[in-house]
Amino acid sequence: MDDDGNLYLIYHTKFDDAYGLHEIRVHQMFINADGWLTVAPYEYSGERLSTTGHTMAAVTGTYHFLFHTLDQAFVNETSSDVETPSTVILLADGTITGDVTGTWTMESDMPNMTITVDGVTYQGEFLVQADESAAQVQRMTFTVTGNNACIWGSKTEAYEVTLDHTNLTNDSSELTYQPGTVSYENGSVTIGDTALLSDVSYTITSKFSGKKLDLTNEQAVNGTNVQQ
Repeated sequence: MDDDGNLYLIYHTKFDDAYGLHEIRVHQMFINADGWLTVAPYEYSGERLSTTGHTMAAVTGTYHFLFHTLDQAFVNETSSDVETPSTVILLADGTITGDVTGTWTMESDMPNMTITVDGVTYQGEFLVQADESAAQVQRMTFTVTGNNACIWGSKTEAYEVTLDHTNLTNDSSELTYQPGTVSYENGSVTIGDTALLSDVSYTITSKFSGKKLDLTNEQAVNGTNVQQ
């Protein structure tokens, strides 16, 4: 547990090779509505649970679906019983179709969600994460736990913040924004669909590094360099 109360799973993974090589990995953990720990699908890269939940448009769609079975066999590095993902679709009517069928729900104004498959209800959270590709693509994911087993989901399409307006708030003191597009045109700066006011000073902080973004020589013109 970190000083801010966030939980992390730190472990090492052995590779399926002849040398027994391994690497240290860190995944964020959460406590679901049942009080059980559940683990984020991808390695930790600074992500946080949404404090306002997600829209239906942001979470519905096709997911890679990975069920961590209770009877995985492991003899040695070359004979591990590796799970492979199936494909499911979360529909807006609360049903799950595809390789696995069932139902799902999502709480309003919270990232909490449930999935029910074969009569077992799994509880957990939706979470926007960078995947582990070289491009670090932002994806909607979910992690749920039930009956002492964990299920992971990762949306096949990249996350679009414009579909998820509950993660975009603007008031006189704070602008909180999930990863998305920042554009500049004719002297106006726009983050997502929100235009920044010309007579207000803003500080933009990277959610991944915690570093501030600065304009070179404080010049807000086309071609200006932006640095951390």
